[in-house]
Amino acid sequence: MTKLAGKGVNYVFWRTLTFLFYASQNCAGPFLIILFRKYHLTTGDIGFINAIAPLAGIVAAPAWAWLADQTKRHKLIFGLLSIISCIFFLCLYFANSLRKFVVFIFLASFFNAPLSAFLDGYILQALGTEKAEYGQIRLWGSFAWGITPVAIGKIIDNTSLDAIFVSTTAVTALSLVLFYFLPSTLQTKTHDDDVAVRPARRSQFKQWGYFMFVVSILGIGWAIIGSFLFLFLLDDLGASNTLLGLSIAFSITTEIPSFFFSKQLLTRVGVRGMILLAHAIFTVRLIGYSVMKSAWMVLPIQMLHGVSFSLFWTAAVTHTNALSPPGMESTSLGLLNGVFGGVAPTIGAILGGYLYTFYGARIMFACAAGAVACSGIFFLLTYSSPTTESGTVAETASLLANHKEIEVAKEFSHNSKLA
Repeated sequence: MTKLAGKGVNYVFWRTLTFLFYASQNCAGPFLIILFRKYHLTTGDIGFINAIAPLAGIVAAPAWAWLADQTKRHKLIFGLLSIISCIFFLCLYFANSLRKFVVFIFLASFFNAPLSAFLDGYILQALGTEKAEYGQIRLWGSFAWGITPVAIGKIIDNTSLDAIFVSTTAVTALSLVLFYFLPSTLQTKTHDDDVAVRPARRSQFKQWGYFMFVVSILGIGWAIIGSFLFLFLLDDLGASNTLLGLSIAFSITTEIPSFFFSKQLLTRVGVRGMILLAHAIFTVRLIGYSVMKSAWMVLPIQMLHGVSFSLFWTAAVTHTNALSPPGMESTSLGLLNGVFGGVAPTIGAILGGYLYTFYGARIMFACAAGAVACSGIFFLLTYSSPTTESGTVAETASLLANHKEIEVAKEFSHNSKLA
């Protein structure tokens, strides 16, 4: 039987699954606006549609993850949600009005929202005590995210826009083939482990609340960039469409190597250091947008995205998994995705739109930089030290200490095998 977890991790399997999953998620994304324009939707209509997905994720991501944790049917729910979300996405092919687009995108997003949390949970379980290797697998998602639009764009040029529906279906189907080999459920930490290495429950929930606040601030900052950077480049700096495309490519080029070397950083500076470093780099990035005079300056600034995001996301997934109560690992990762991908983008779109309209893009980016800097200070002051009286923080023990400490702190103690 082929091992998918613990010692002898099947990296080829997990990298392939990660690549296919993120490729399926981005086959259509950049090209949906073409579909919307085909049916003469206004800019306001498109903005409203873009707000639907994060709104659906606010509730859906943690709710589906909680259901999986309670029923122990992670594999079944993961697979069914993938199929259902793909079906509702395909319904967009038949949509011809704003109302239909809104309904189908909301439903597709509602069933799609927790999928990345499930995948992260499975990867962390497979890695066992080697969770610092997470970035080595996750970088294949970034690789897929970057090259998929290029490939699909060429296919569309030679065929038609229908290619986004065919490609999404085909790549999702390939992912489902690999789903068959996943363990039926995610292993959970025992309560004994929880007593040994975790803070008292009250302190644990306080730490969780603090961290979700930090996640939301960073998510708002990223949402502001995603929603308004291109408008700023076009309206204020006269950027070309070619430059806009290059800016996306430049942001991905640093994300892949940053994920690759995340293990070394995680081992050297730990979760705390990585998140503080991500805050610092993200603050510099936002300040750069607020002061740049030439549109071409966006290219070196965009390279900071890959570094800050990979540092933050690797540490956030590790820290969230470590803080999760026994049996609630998927729920915790679902909440992380719900806050970062649901609550934060919604607030970011509204707040950023207000600042952009009344004060301009430069003030908007400067305010976002100030908020991220304050978030970093808040995290520095509230992060629980590994040597507090409450006990050793799990991910610190598993990443920075010797092998004995790793064995004490590990969150998943059993290897999952193919049935």
